[in-house]
This record gives sequence, structure tokens and C-alpha cells, in this order.
Amino acid sequence: AHRLGSDGAAPVSPQIKERVPVVIAEYDEVSRVIARRIADVIAERRRFGGHAVLGLATGSTPIGIYRELARLHREEGVDFSDVVTFNLDEYFPMRPESIHSYNRYMWENLFDEINVKPENVHVPRGDVPRDQIAAEKMRSKSAALQGLGLVWWQMSSTAMATRRATVSG
Repeated sequence: AHRLGSDGAAPVSPQIKERVPVVIAEYDEVSRVIARRIADVIAERRRFGGHAVLGLATGSTPIGIYRELARLHREEGVDFSDVVTFNLDEYFPMRPESIHSYNRYMWENLFDEINVKPENVHVPRGDVPRDQIAAEKMRSKSAALQGLGLVWWQMSSTAMATRRATVSG
């Protein structure tokens, strides 16, 4: 049995490190912090002779991050020329140019605004025949996983909704 402290709380073991979440109050601030961290990771990977591999989300959650990355490219010269990107989702059936396509979304909201090479952009195809969907999905995931050792960035909608963000890299 553990004795409670004078405040009624259980004692904290010295072997357990407490993790304190960082809370950022505003969406725009979260977007700036995450975009800056991504830019720093890109520069760091390049400095050590590598390149950054980014796993990117779609939807409304990361749009502020994508706008800030575009601004960093335009105004501060952040270079995306050797960055490799992966999205792991696409609707089916979906042509890449459809207004509902994640492929189109990513080009309109990020890729057209930065100097990423088209051959370094990987979005699953939603226009493959039904019997090839599993192979396309596996191709995309295995290619993305090969880059995981370099950097993998992800953020959940929950993190943004609660104004908490975690960036690993």
C-alpha cells in the first residue's frame, strides 16, 4: 500500500519521468510551430546529407500548417526540392483531378505552393482497377515505411482540436 502525501495525492516514484503536455492556445500558433519544426527537420536532414520524408494528412486540420509551409518557402526560402512526401489515403473510385480527390487537395493546398518535385510526391491512386487496390495500397505503404527512418511527421485531428500538438522527428 502507498501512503498518500499531505495533499492527498499518491507519491511520484523518482524512477518515473513525468510528461507534461505543451498546450498552445491558438490554431494559427500551432500551425506556425509545427511548420517551423518541419522546416527545421528538412534543414537538419540536408545538413547531414539526407533528405526529409514527410507523411502528410489531408482534410481541414493541417491546412494552416500547409499555408505556413508555403509562406516559409515563399518568404524565407525553405527548400523542398529534395523532400519526399507520402499520403496514405485516397477515395475509391476517384480520379486524381476530381474536386473530391486527396491528390488534387494536396496539390492545391501545398505542392503547387512549394518547390517539391512531382516525382517525390506519393499519393495513392484512386483510379486503379478494383482488383489492384490492395497492391496499390501496399506499394504506397511500403514506400512510405522505407522513409520512416529519416523523418515521419503526423498529427491527429484530436491534437489540433484540443490545441495540443506533438511533432516527432
